[in-house]
Amino acid sequence: MFPDRIDRMILDGVLNIHEYYHYHAVEGFADTDKTFSGFLSACIAAGGEKCALARLKTTVSDVEQKVYTLIETVKYRPIPYQGMLLDYTIVRNVIFLALSTPAQYPDLATFLHSLLTGSMEELESVFGRLSTGEDPVFSERRFGIQCGDKTARTSTSDDVLPVIGQLWNISKLAGDRITYDVDICSRWKLGANERYLGDFKATTSHPALIIGNTLDPVTPLVSARNASQSLLGSVVLQHDGFGVSLLTFFSGSSLASSVCQRANA
Repeated sequence: MFPDRIDRMILDGVLNIHEYYHYHAVEGFADTDKTFSGFLSACIAAGGEKCALARLKTTVSDVEQKVYTLIETVKYRPIPYQGMLLDYTIVRNVIFLALSTPAQYPDLATFLHSLLTGSMEELESVFGRLSTGEDPVFSERRFGIQCGDKTARTSTSDDVLPVIGQLWNISKLAGDRITYDVDICSRWKLGANERYLGDFKATTSHPALIIGNTLDPVTPLVSARNASQSLLGSVVLQHDGFGVSLLTFFSGSSLASSVCQRANA
């Protein structure tokens, strides 16, 4: 907004800034399926003691296909569990939300293994630590902020069907997650007073450092590179790791704590 007032800047977990304001978050899911495949590969390689899915003693591609089949199966035949039904929405939400935070990967592997093998005892050991959906307060806040920020408007749902098709094509795992967001924002009546309508070409006082993970399910590396094209003189740090932002990868580590402490100093 005011590049002349910025001294040093680090951007991490970057969305496509052009899509955010003038389109829909299609690019955000560019690496979602790749992240899931990477999770499965690392899991199988870690072995059965560290990753429950490795106990299936099969290939990564076979496990991946089993999971996608499971997701489709519970759409029509949900799994009863402690007074609730583990259906398409819940199972898919658990996978997608856990992919953002590598610290949850062991529990995610156990969750999937329990459903694939029918072990309710195993499921009970991890289910309480996994998220099955987003906080309703967060969802309401998200619509108010992102829909008010966007400039793209339409009068009918039919006008956004091509966007929805794009999302489904870009990610098998999560392409339909924001179908509702796209429809709501396209017909949102209120624009934010502080909505930014300028371009994004800017030269900061010092070159910005923009960070992107190679296996990020929501803020992919391509979006970091896209932002770098607008912030003139900036550089991109490619981190070959999992999760949304560098700090989630190092969650709980001394490095993450050190970075946070210095940022707050």
